[in-house]
Amino acid sequence: MRNFIFLFLLFSAGCLLKSKREDSELPLVKPLITKNEDKGVKEILKLYGGQCEYGIGFSTSNDNGKIRYFWLKLSKSEIVEAYVNLPQFPASNVAYTFYKNLNEEKHMYDEIRSEIVFKNEPSSKLSYTFKQLEKVKIKLATFNKCAALIKEQKYDSLQLLLNPDTSVINYNKNEVINKIKEIDIMTGIIKETVFYGFEFHHTENGSEILHLTGLMIREKQDHAFSIDLDPNSHKIEIYTLGYDF
Repeated sequence: MRNFIFLFLLFSAGCLLKSKREDSELPLVKPLITKNEDKGVKEILKLYGGQCEYGIGFSTSNDNGKIRYFWLKLSKSEIVEAYVNLPQFPASNVAYTFYKNLNEEKHMYDEIRSEIVFKNEPSSKLSYTFKQLEKVKIKLATFNKCAALIKEQKYDSLQLLLNPDTSVINYNKNEVINKIKEIDIMTGIIKETVFYGFEFHHTENGSEILHLTGLMIREKQDHAFSIDLDPNSHKIEIYTLGYDF
């Protein structure tokens, strides 16, 4: 089992907030950020510690014209070192943490770009459109609902959320639910479920999948928890869910 236990400890020492220019297709604008943007940056530091640089940039590489984006560069964080083989999760969570604090600022940018700097490995750069981030915000309600049903041991209700169409992801519903029951007995009462990232991908037949993942903090043993769902569906349902135990 991957060790996710320490990934969400709050680090306060050594946190430094500053802005900095970074290379881009066009010169970056030195940011005069809003209160909401400042709140987003500070929440990132609260989650990960370290140093968070930020700025505003423009790109002309898109076919639709110039893109205005907000960039975030997280470095000197001990927490992200555990993600060296899964950089998409801290990168996506950094972008979402910033995004969820925005209000009217959402009309000011097209993307949020995250860079995660590791000590001994190349940094990881990923970008997220506001359309993607809004889908994540909406679907987190389903993520939280699944976690709540498991905590309340309402397994029949949980099974009803499983999409009856298994052509996208083929699995046996009963086996999934039974496995969850077994692990729940071994790991104890759920104290909290913490979201820590997402990833969009496509199946072989072209269906878009949104993978939401987090950590279930338990009485006896913590473990990873994730769901896969259709980000474009208005229904409260999932393709499948998983424990990394």
